[in-house]
Amino acid sequence: MKNRLYGSEWVAKNLNSRLRSVFISRFSFWFLGAMCALSLFVEEPRRRAELAMYVLPKGLESAWSMMRNRGYVPFIPWGESVVRIHSSFVYHTLDYLMILPMHS
Repeated sequence: MKNRLYGSEWVAKNLNSRLRSVFISRFSFWFLGAMCALSLFVEEPRRRAELAMYVLPKGLESAWSMMRNRGYVPFIPWGESVVRIHSSFVYHTLDYLMILPMHS
């Protein structure tokens, strides 16, 4: 199943079908996502936990949105906001308890 970008007017006009299938595919999205995740290991080891917790709310919000679109979870009003608020709460609680090696 292709996404909306695959059938967009700009893509159809500027990329041939071979390039479209390479750049707009499930493999390319997974590959680029993995490359972004692996870039965490370029950072200093003491900052890795901080950066991982910094992107956690957005990652959970994206996972919630994907599960909601596929029908894995029921509709909850303001569900994405609830997930983001909860993950931010966990992040700040861990920071307050100094479990995360931040501010060093």
